[in-house]
Amino acid sequence: MKKTLLLFLLGTTLAIGQSKKDNYIKEHFPLLLENLSPEDLQAFKSTMKMSSKDKLRYIDSDLLRKGSGDQFGVYYQIFSYDLTGVRNRITIIDQENREIVIEEDGTISFDNTQPSNLVDTAIATTDVAEFTTFSGQTYDLPTLLARDGVFIITSTTCGPCMLAYSDLNQLASDPAYQGIPFTALYINSADNIKTYTEGTVYQNFGLLETPWELFTSEDLIKQLIPNYNLKSKAVPYVMIKKDDKVVYSSNRGIKIDQIKKNL
Repeated sequence: MKKTLLLFLLGTTLAIGQSKKDNYIKEHFPLLLENLSPEDLQAFKSTMKMSSKDKLRYIDSDLLRKGSGDQFGVYYQIFSYDLTGVRNRITIIDQENREIVIEEDGTISFDNTQPSNLVDTAIATTDVAEFTTFSGQTYDLPTLLARDGVFIITSTTCGPCMLAYSDLNQLASDPAYQGIPFTALYINSADNIKTYTEGTVYQNFGLLETPWELFTSEDLIKQLIPNYNLKSKAVPYVMIKKDDKVVYSSNRGIKIDQIKKNL
């Protein structure tokens, strides 16, 4: 009888613990439910350690990054706040001394952890060899993958994006940044953008103009910014590369001062 009762209590405790983890992921890390395989999701749950007050104490950060995509900085700040009770600037250092720096608002301000073979992997996973801008300029994929500068994922249905177009055009035209590539990756189709430019909203907000180069390929977004979650299509998303390294990325709005600081 005692043995039976003990097993029952143990089973109930495990079930409650699993339920807490499921609820925590659903509330705080929902993208993991979409992006991780059932096996990876179960592996992530098995590493989660919760306190008696339902605070997260330990996670597998690699699986968190794999499942959270461009929301990794935000998700890691949630974990860090559970752990420490404060929001601080976080630096994560891996075994090869590569770093990710996460600001208090979840913005990733520095990241040199991308593997050196990322370009080769990206080329191997697409059949598209060339991409054409909205204005008709064509580039091959290796050239675009090697490109530094400012990248923004945007849309003509994103109010904050459109409000920033004027400032972004002024930034790209500033002689101080001459020679730096400015690449706009629209989640709209080319036909959709053409329709937008023929409407009244365009007269009020305009579009990103030269020297910005506009692309309308989701496949190109996958290659240039593999951490971006195309399922959510959350915009705007800003990334800056120098010497083939990501030095700034943010999904927390367009901050011109931060872009200038990292150019």
